[in-house]
Amino acid sequence: MMKRLFISEEKDFWYCLTENRCFQLSLLMKARPADNVSLEGFCLDGKGNPHLFIVSEQRLKCCYWNGLAWKTKAVPLIIDPVSIYPVFREGIEQHFLVSTDGNSSYQHYCLTDSGWVTEDLFFVENNAAIIAFMPRNRELALVYLTKSSAGNRLSVVCFDGRWNDKQQISLGPLEFCTIAQGCAELLLLFAKEEADGSRVKIVRMPYKGPAVMEEYCCAFPGNMYKPVLARVNNAYKVCWTEGGKICLASLEPVSYRLGGLLESKIFFPAEIIPLSGKGTEYLAFSAVYGTKLEFPLILKAEAFEKMMKAHDHTGLNYRLFSRVGHNGSPVRRFYK
Repeated sequence: MMKRLFISEEKDFWYCLTENRCFQLSLLMKARPADNVSLEGFCLDGKGNPHLFIVSEQRLKCCYWNGLAWKTKAVPLIIDPVSIYPVFREGIEQHFLVSTDGNSSYQHYCLTDSGWVTEDLFFVENNAAIIAFMPRNRELALVYLTKSSAGNRLSVVCFDGRWNDKQQISLGPLEFCTIAQGCAELLLLFAKEEADGSRVKIVRMPYKGPAVMEEYCCAFPGNMYKPVLARVNNAYKVCWTEGGKICLASLEPVSYRLGGLLESKIFFPAEIIPLSGKGTEYLAFSAVYGTKLEFPLILKAEAFEKMMKAHDHTGLNYRLFSRVGHNGSPVRRFYK
């Protein structure tokens, strides 16, 4: 099953759900481009229209919405694609990555005036897991994770007409959790459960200037389950479920420490899903009170924070979590 929720620059929400070779696309509309197909890739162009990469009869096809009707676009002959990552550069130039052999190698396709141009991505290690292939300023950023016995490693390579030098950050045992696109930066969150809580690493990548990655570490008690990131004004919120509660914490500016944790039983049991798109300040729930929703419940993070405070004010728990100390051990302060 794949669930993808996108927001366009015009604040239109597109929800894609695929299961058992059938998919559903929702935008308060019933139109569908095709039946009896599986959805493998999805992206929005500069006008906010969706482009779907689907597989029908084992072949890759592309359908797109032009604002009035579904159209088809010619794509290279690709049989049985394993994974597809489509994106638009500056909203116009279409690209996609594809693997046909179990993610051990990738090919890059770019649509030019003379047709599709392809190249092999030899710099991507075997068995690398792509996290994102997305716009970054006037470039594209390929973000992927490589696992080995020595620890996990995050790599970022930018494309501005050619692939630039790779940048890497060692993650140790931390696993990828979620990604958020702010107006000025890209944030990635990694975490690992430990005996006395969770260890978290935030990797920040500004859109403008050199593709420099900055990392911040913190630790806190409790285990994060499927955390997501949302932006409120110039700050970020982290939302996740833990035990019988939904948790919401702030990422403090500059230091990116986790602070001001709220805990509530509102909506629980609930399922939170990530929202793709630049500058989003929303949280999305695909299930609330144990009920699966046909279309996600979408709330502004700021409004949801107020709902949590009003719903269970007697059970709220406020805490402040400090950064990891110089020796790597967590330094914690608790305020209740």
